[in-house]
Amino acid sequence: INKFTYLLKEIKYNHDHRAGVVDIKDDKSNYSISIKIYKILNNELLNQTQTIETNIVKHIYGDEEGHIFIILSDNNVICKGNNTFGQLGIGNYNIYNVWIDFTNSNLEISNNLKKICIGYAYSFFITNTGCVYATGAGENGRLGSGSNNNICIPKKIDISDKIIDIACGSTHACFLTINNEVYTSGQRSYNGYSTDSDCLIPVKLNLKNI
Repeated sequence: INKFTYLLKEIKYNHDHRAGVVDIKDDKSNYSISIKIYKILNNELLNQTQTIETNIVKHIYGDEEGHIFIILSDNNVICKGNNTFGQLGIGNYNIYNVWIDFTNSNLEISNNLKKICIGYAYSFFITNTGCVYATGAGENGRLGSGSNNNICIPKKIDISDKIIDIACGSTHACFLTINNEVYTSGQRSYNGYSTDSDCLIPVKLNLKNI
């Protein structure tokens, strides 16, 4: 297990194991990782298992809707799973049961990628320069793109400050800046900014009195 953790560096997946499940197995000291996806898609149970050597894996990100990204050690990105809202960011809405390449479709992002943050049927990509790109389900303005439309090609989100991390809820998101300020977008019941309307673009929260 220690060897596996050292090679993999990080595992991230949603607590709801109906979707992304990460298994560790030891095959005669040849450590590997099996990605299993259990999810009902189009009334069919998706139970696909593939093995990737851990020494080429850096980070794994997944959500309860069954879409997964893997950043490899050479910084190329592969993805797989549910894409009905465009959450894989590869220019279409097809479901993929095998690993496909994300990098070639998104070279500008992949060549400068710092982190992937995943919510319910949507994805954010944070670059080393603090820029944010969003793709997937746009309902309630969760993407911060200025509309409720779904997006299948990552769109740059307009935030005036550099972003270092994003917390993704089911229908809202919170953006942490390099100056420790917080922006929010998404459903009015959860965004912490307005109870009257959804936030279609990221707005800064006033945290002085908290």
